[in-house]
Amino acid sequence: FEGSSGKVFPKSFKGGDLLSKWLAKLNSNHSFHLHLNHRLIDLDDKKSLYFKVSDEVVEVQASRAILALGGSSWSHTGSDGSWIEILSRLNIKSRDFRAMNCGFNINWSNLFKEKVQGYPLKNIALKFKNRYQLNEIMITQYGVEGNGIYQFSKPLQDSLEEKKETILLIDLKPHSSIENLQEKLKRRKKESLSSFLKKKLSLSKEEVLIFYETIDKSQIDSIDYLANHLKNIPLKIESAQEIDKAISTSGGVLFSELNESMELNKLKEVYIIGEMLDFEAPTGGYLLQGVFSTAYRVATRISS
Repeated sequence: FEGSSGKVFPKSFKGGDLLSKWLAKLNSNHSFHLHLNHRLIDLDDKKSLYFKVSDEVVEVQASRAILALGGSSWSHTGSDGSWIEILSRLNIKSRDFRAMNCGFNINWSNLFKEKVQGYPLKNIALKFKNRYQLNEIMITQYGVEGNGIYQFSKPLQDSLEEKKETILLIDLKPHSSIENLQEKLKRRKKESLSSFLKKKLSLSKEEVLIFYETIDKSQIDSIDYLANHLKNIPLKIESAQEIDKAISTSGGVLFSELNESMELNKLKEVYIIGEMLDFEAPTGGYLLQGVFSTAYRVATRISS
């Protein structure tokens, strides 16, 4: 069905339903054979593939092969990126993997971690360098995660890789200007700042906590500073969560190693698709679309 954004979705959002339909379609073809528990351990320049099956090594001579071995963020399923070593022996260039669509670590104070066990910040905006986006995130014990953060994974990772101070800004009141907030703050009389933020500015308890967690206490009596702080809560990103906790990875085979049919230039009739390729997607849905699109490109090339 087509959603309001124009994107097309399956009627069932359950992965198991999709998988069973795919398998039924494949099994309807008498030429299809599915061999489980085979792990690719080598590939040579004659298109011989070597699989480990239990304690044995099985050799398969292929006329053509499509490699769809995934990235490196789902090691418990076998997708651990170890295939990079196999391709590197054939002088096929790849970029190192790094976590994408992942959470990021922040050194919260112990007091903050005690009071916030996991809370969504909604109707906010995120700012980093020249990017500004309305979204929502999840505050966690280790830092931040969620769809809004995932879409900033690449620029945040780039900054961390360059060893630069990485400050993500949160706008708690994206629909109010600094001037508007200044005027409201001027009307605060003897009411405590915490109470004012909750009652007059409609901040949640957790938003007030993150407001105080990041505030410069020496500026707490400055209306200009408080208004600006509401629009620019600074979160110092220390590092990304480890790859195995990420939804996806960037890195993999460089596109310069492929022709337009996703075929390896150095190994004809061997194709690379999906998350083996060096690209990153802003969310899991876009990643799936990239996987389907590269598979379709190869299938169209082979069947033509």
